[in-house]
Amino acid sequence: MTQPDDAEAQFEEELSRLHVKKQYAEPERRMIVLGLVLVAIGLVVLASSLVGARQAITVQQQLDNLALAPLGLGLTAVGATLWLRSSLTRYLRFWLIRLIYEERRNTDRLAATAAPKRDEG
Repeated sequence: MTQPDDAEAQFEEELSRLHVKKQYAEPERRMIVLGLVLVAIGLVVLASSLVGARQAITVQQQLDNLALAPLGLGLTAVGATLWLRSSLTRYLRFWLIRLIYEERRNTDRLAATAAPKRDEG
């Protein structure tokens, strides 16, 4: 039976052999960064519109400043969605590869134990 450290080393070797990170890392990293930038810009727009509305003298100035608040909320929501989607995609891809690798190891182990039984019968 293989040791846990040995199985982990084999899995890391398999990941490096598949070149998983190289193929998908850059576009996902860009989407994660874009999402975080959109969240930051949205929060700045939202905060500045609310501060501007509080400091406004007339109702017209308040309404002009508050008109930017939905833009800030929208940018924040879109950015958070992009960040969450890219982060989950990255995690779930790794999880799926790990699951496939473990299932393949289990299948190989079952095939190895079943092979002698067929020869005996």
